[in-house]
Amino acid sequence: MSQAKVLNEKEMRKVLLYVAAHKHASRNKAMLLCTHLSGMRVGSVAALKISDVLNTDGSIKDEVRLTVEQTKGSSPRTVLLPQRLQEEIHHYLCTRFRLKDLAAIYYTNTSRALFNSKRLAKSS
Repeated sequence: MSQAKVLNEKEMRKVLLYVAAHKHASRNKAMLLCTHLSGMRVGSVAALKISDVLNTDGSIKDEVRLTVEQTKGSSPRTVLLPQRLQEEIHHYLCTRFRLKDLAAIYYTNTSRALFNSKRLAKSS
C-alpha cells in the first residue's frame, strides 16, 4: 500500500480557505489541523473528548494522552499539540460554547465529544 499524500503549504492554505467559506468552519478547521499538525488519525480525532484537551483552568493542554480505545492498535499514545493547534482548539471551543473564558466548561460534563456532530447525535 502506498503512502498517503501530504499537503504542501500552498495546498493546505487552499483547503483552509475552502473550509472557512462553509458551514461549521471553526469545527472543521480545528479537526483538519488536528490531523495535519499533530498527525492524529481521523478516528482518533473523532474520539477526542473535551477533557482530553482542556485543563482545569480552561487552557488547552500541551499534549493529549490517547487511550487504547481512541487509537489504532493496542497501545495508548501521547500526541503533542503545537501552539497553533492549541489556539485553534481554543477558538473552536469559545465559538461552540459562546464563551471567552473556557474555565467554566471544565465544571460541566467534559466527557462529551470534543467535536460534536448531529449525525453522531442521531445514531446514539
